[in-house]
Amino acid sequence: MNLRRFLNSRFLKTAFFKNVLTLMLGTGLAQLITLCVSPVLTRLYIPEDFGGLSLFTALVAIFGVVANGRMELAIPLPSDFTASKNIFRLALIITLGFSAALCLLMFLTYGTLINTPYAFSKWFLLIPLSVVFFGIQNAINYWLTRNTKFKLQSQSKIILSLVSALTSVGLGFAGMGTSGLLLGFLFGQFTCLLWIAVSGEFSRALLFKDFSWNEIKTQAKEYRSFYKINTPHALIDAIQENGIVYLIAVFFTKSVTGLYSFAFKILKAPLSLLGGAFFQAFYNKIAEAKHQQKEISSYLRAAYGYFFIIGFPVFIVLFLYAPELFGFVFGASWRESGHMAQILAPWLFLNFIVSSVSSITLVCEKQKEAFIITGIDVLLRLMALAMGCFYESYRVAFLWMSINGSLLMLFTLWWYDRIARLNNKDINAS
Repeated sequence: MNLRRFLNSRFLKTAFFKNVLTLMLGTGLAQLITLCVSPVLTRLYIPEDFGGLSLFTALVAIFGVVANGRMELAIPLPSDFTASKNIFRLALIITLGFSAALCLLMFLTYGTLINTPYAFSKWFLLIPLSVVFFGIQNAINYWLTRNTKFKLQSQSKIILSLVSALTSVGLGFAGMGTSGLLLGFLFGQFTCLLWIAVSGEFSRALLFKDFSWNEIKTQAKEYRSFYKINTPHALIDAIQENGIVYLIAVFFTKSVTGLYSFAFKILKAPLSLLGGAFFQAFYNKIAEAKHQQKEISSYLRAAYGYFFIIGFPVFIVLFLYAPELFGFVFGASWRESGHMAQILAPWLFLNFIVSSVSSITLVCEKQKEAFIITGIDVLLRLMALAMGCFYESYRVAFLWMSINGSLLMLFTLWWYDRIARLNNKDINAS
């Protein structure tokens, strides 16, 4: 599809695309706030402080991604409103139970955890609280997606980013180090949920009206593949993306961990801006198309073209000039972080496209195959780190990680297209 044809296509004039733009606007403003504040934060905090934050948020992300038992992903799927509401309630129940168990585990092991060398060790007991915030926010996001409340989703992202940024800056001036970044992160999570609650979407009626354990059990049985198959898949995926900071901390230094986590954060900004927004709207659209027995391959291929056109200029600039940009914007001590971003840019560009349309595996019930691909990704990253350790160079590790990851993402894009084409054949045959 050429550029002119794509820009004139009906795809850009649909309600679906308007929803994408709404989410992109909110996420874009949120990322803009983060990027604008980053030059201040890099002069208030040292790389080791960001390393401590990344280790804390990595654990929150790992636990948080499975806190709902992945039932939040099932919320947009039923056409029946009551069924979706009961799945939403189930997701919250699982979150509270999981977080309570995690809290108990933290209390029982706190004496051991506090003696770890990690810079955030005294904040271990706050991990379950952050996981609760994370899980509830995930469930609410998919509930809002199911009901096309994209404007509120955008607002909540802006509030989270603004409050986190301002709190971190204020505590940075107070000289609180890693603790300032952690408290900024937690307060941002809390304020985001408070904003949604005040809006009226998170109401007592949604939680308790016509509450039925039998109906909740029915939905749990109907969508059991999400907690049986997608949960271990998501856990491994979260470990391979977030747990890597722990391996970097073990194999290299805290400073390298901080530089890597900051580079990854900056590279993830365009991913979050475009990919996260599109994922929500794309998931809702193809789920609806699946219900109506419509072909989905046209949406997928349009998405490929859209993300290549939008994302390529951003990543090519980072690939060519990241060290100079990082040194100028964030300070000379962060130039090495720019070198890391430069190495990882090709892989994350392809990952940006893949992650934005990955919901096709959920709609077409290909979780098992997606789980295998995630397992391969984990092995490739471990091999890359082993290579870096062997050559005693983190740049070698990141180079192999980028090469291996890029090849795997290209294969995944081909596989998604094949899934869509097979779905079309099933529709035409029925």
